[in-house]
Amino acid sequence: MSDEVITQIVRLFVVLLISLVFHEVAHAFVAKKLGDRTASDAGLVTLNPAPHIRREPFGTLLMPLFLLFMSDGRSFIGFAHVPIDAAWADRNPRKAAAVSIAGPLANIVLMTVAFAGLYLLVQNDVVDPWPSEGYMFLTPIDDDSMVRAGTLILTDFVWLNAFLAIFNLMPWPPLDASHVLGGLFPKTIRPFVRSISTTPLLAFGGLIVLAIYVVPEILYTVLRFLRDLL
Repeated sequence: MSDEVITQIVRLFVVLLISLVFHEVAHAFVAKKLGDRTASDAGLVTLNPAPHIRREPFGTLLMPLFLLFMSDGRSFIGFAHVPIDAAWADRNPRKAAAVSIAGPLANIVLMTVAFAGLYLLVQNDVVDPWPSEGYMFLTPIDDDSMVRAGTLILTDFVWLNAFLAIFNLMPWPPLDASHVLGGLFPKTIRPFVRSISTTPLLAFGGLIVLAIYVVPEILYTVLRFLRDLL
């Protein structure tokens, strides 16, 4: 395995971990503010990744690194979660919906900040806003290793957080949007949503379909739109 591939694996893993932690901290922070201190009492209202890794070592560490190494840094995914008091959520469905939407919104914030950084690089003629391979839609004009590294990191933050936001806004259990709908729609829909969540084959099958056929199309559209803004 080349040094370039190892560097890419490290870079993508760090960007993923930061993005996942930011997502989960948003859930935990909003829950605390709205009255559910479960995640807060567990020490998860922190950007320190250690507590989140300890809570979900498979989704935050083992699975993404395994996939990254097996694919030479070309394919990976990860996940994390913070605890929410189910009884509190049942009593406060709209507050629970706000907690659920906080995660995808946090990813949109990260995406926007990273895109603003890329926009500034383009405006200052540091990078060329033309598509290149993969999700890398900016190419450094000068062969400067620091500029290239910064451009790659910002680009990774853009596409990865766009993916996380879009994926979690799909209304399928156990994704965040399904909990938002459960909080906003009448109680009659909630047992149906929960039945999907408690049927692993059905829930997992839906996630696979979304990840392969639906989310990529939306993601490409979003990235093309952002590229055109540059």
